[in-house]
Amino acid sequence: MLLFGENILWPQFYIFSLIVLIFACLMMRSGNLLLLNGKQKTQGKVIPVSVIYLRLFFFILFIMSAFRGIEITNDTWSYLRTYRTIKAYGLMGEERMEQAYVWLNLILAKLFPQGDMGFYVLLFLVSAISYYAMEQWLEENSATYGESIFLFYFMMNSSFMCVVRQTLAFSIVLLGLKRAKNKELFRFLIYVVIACMFHKTAIIGILLYAFMHTKFSSKKAAIIIGIAGGIVLTQNAIARILEILGITTSYVTSGDGLNVVALVLPVFYLALIALDVIKKKSMNRDDSQKGFFKYCIIFSVATFILILRMPVFNRISSYFTYLAVPYVSNVISEIEDKKSILIIRIILFAAVWGYATITLTYRPEWQHLWPYKFFWNSMYQLVTDL
Repeated sequence: MLLFGENILWPQFYIFSLIVLIFACLMMRSGNLLLLNGKQKTQGKVIPVSVIYLRLFFFILFIMSAFRGIEITNDTWSYLRTYRTIKAYGLMGEERMEQAYVWLNLILAKLFPQGDMGFYVLLFLVSAISYYAMEQWLEENSATYGESIFLFYFMMNSSFMCVVRQTLAFSIVLLGLKRAKNKELFRFLIYVVIACMFHKTAIIGILLYAFMHTKFSSKKAAIIIGIAGGIVLTQNAIARILEILGITTSYVTSGDGLNVVALVLPVFYLALIALDVIKKKSMNRDDSQKGFFKYCIIFSVATFILILRMPVFNRISSYFTYLAVPYVSNVISEIEDKKSILIIRIILFAAVWGYATITLTYRPEWQHLWPYKFFWNSMYQLVTDL
């Protein structure tokens, strides 16, 4: 069978899929939910077992990201070439990327002059910051963690590993959202400015602050979608503005893969909003946490409309899809009928895993994650090839 063909899918993928499923099932019990409005479900210093499982799972993802081989994900080799150029020619070696990222490469090249060691230290640092930030976001905002890790791993993790600069910028903004939650605007803006020094798309952080402190309504959602449609109609003017801002640079990552994910996730999220609306009989009866997630979902739909004419927006869309992950478990956990919860979880897991399997089978170039190799395996292979 094609799905089990020797040259199509690899045992590593099936084994790790089973590991993810086991972790997801272990974490189905209620997590340590910290709502954006400051309420807390778990009191005291005792760490719930589900939180321990969540942290262990993200530690595994961190290890896989920090010590990955150069052929893992679409952009790792490209970032290594950039590092070598900066190491050889200094600040003049790279003019396309943001200066903070260039300086970071240069400093690590000076501190670790042996071969490409500075680059692997870079991957280690970025992975540590990014997976810590994402784990904390899920830990603080997911009602249960099983659905969150399953969705994040199979739908987002490969791109999360891939886009090093943007992932670092997003993670800085993500850490700053704790300040935004407490209405510490000035401190939050410091996080946004630092993030923008690594990737310009982090300017989106200003919108996120507004989302947290603006009541969501269906009328506002319609206005957002309408504005996105209007932008598409005025594509040339918007493209010129983006060019002036310097964020129209092309990317190495497969555009088709990002575009498909940018469509699939918003559609899935919209289905959950519909389920939530049916339960509450209103789109506007929500706490500040759900309102924030709904803003992220509506903006992910709006950016997908923009992607149809301006692919650069696929990087902006990822901010909203990452942030909305906890919304899945929060909606499902509010369903009173346990049988319905079980059925929905089975459908969710089957659909997500099925999507990951199909894309890995027929579009493996979208991820370059399996078969997995650590960087020391890659270096050994490089030496033997020579």
